Amino acid sequence: MSPGRLDEGLFWMVNGHYSAPADYLMAAFTYSALTIPAVVIALVAMYFYKGLAARNIWLLAVSLVVAGVALHGMKYVTGADRPLAYFAKTKPPRDQFVHAPFERHEAGSFPSGHSQTAFSVATFMALMFRRHRPLWFAWAALVAFSRVYLGVHFPIDIAAGAITGVAATLFAVITATVLRPPAPGR
Repeated sequence: MSPGRLDEGLFWMVNGHYSAPADYLMAAFTYSALTIPAVVIALVAMYFYKGLAARNIWLLAVSLVVAGVALHGMKYVTGADRPLAYFAKTKPPRDQFVHAPFERHEAGSFPSGHSQTAFSVATFMALMFRRHRPLWFAWAALVAFSRVYLGVHFPIDIAAGAITGVAATLFAVITATVLRPPAPGR
């Protein structure tokens, strides 16, 4: 699977404009969407939203597992190169122009796991706790943007990761709601 011309153009538009301070800001957004930091962020928010309940924690975990299984299945099937590897194979090679200040991955580009995690958490928080809904999705969008900025994903990768995260979370929450046993006495 290779990115199209539009995807390449969008990649260069984002990745080609960088600065040292922005590198560290984007890295902070990227690392906030690793599974453990993202779950900690969600749990702390649930605590402050007064929704730190076993059912909510379980639903978040199921959402992330469903999304993760879907994501890794797609990564296995597509085997897409990351920008560095992809541009190393172009004629002439253009990998030396990819701005990748921290990570130098070569495989497993499609879809973006960081985007999937961020959008899973954002969707879950938006469904369960309506407060700050735009902030959750702004955080997820910045995480996704950071992956292109840091040179480790193409725009199509982050879009697919976002869609996977949203869809898996909706599936998990709706399924759990439909399959929830009735309360005693009903």
